[in-house]
Amino acid sequence: MFVAAAVGFLALGGLYIGNRLIVPCRLRPLPRRLAWAAVASITAAVAWLPLSWSLPMDLDRVGLWHVQHWINFTALGTWLLLGMAALVRDGALIVGWAARLGRGRAPSGKVSDPTRRQALVQGVTASVLLGSGTAGLGGFGAARRRAAVVRVTVAIPGLPSALRGLRIVQLTDLHVGHTIGRAYVEAIVEAVNDLDADVVAITGDLVDGGVEDLRGEVEPLARIRARDGAFYVTGNHE
Repeated sequence: MFVAAAVGFLALGGLYIGNRLIVPCRLRPLPRRLAWAAVASITAAVAWLPLSWSLPMDLDRVGLWHVQHWINFTALGTWLLLGMAALVRDGALIVGWAARLGRGRAPSGKVSDPTRRQALVQGVTASVLLGSGTAGLGGFGAARRRAAVVRVTVAIPGLPSALRGLRIVQLTDLHVGHTIGRAYVEAIVEAVNDLDADVVAITGDLVDGGVEDLRGEVEPLARIRARDGAFYVTGNHE
């Protein structure tokens, strides 16, 4: 039931994306078909993720699991950005219509200039698509870079003098899996050790997968150094 509901939701979402971002642009037949094929392919790649969970085949044994995750999650990010772009596009058009209504310029039985209206719709659609594409590329780049070090000073009135200057390094949401692997974890461990922490706190969502699959990927965490210890709590992904 979950798989059927998920696939149905994704299919409806794909139709919404196409109808809000492709149809209004009035593309020529070939570009329009290619655009619909792209949306359908992205939607199918995302839908394959819940479908694969119910398959009896062990994709890892045939060397496809890693490739599948790259395709699925790249498609998922693209699908979500396109969906948000469609929502932003509709929201912008609604706000523009409401602004005209507020100025007393709502349609009063007269047909507005269709060329001007089409240009407005296409301009808004192109803007949100450009914005979502830029956000997608930026997000992909940020995900591949080593996590940034953000230094925060916490002032606690009445803190015992022995604890003043205590250095705590917090790690969270690494999501180690088939797209974030051992090399990334090794870079994180190196950065943590360079900070010379008193305490290291790993606050959940460390992995996206099982022990047998990711044992080697997270093994570098055993080399974390902290004077008073490293501590770990699970998140919903574990």
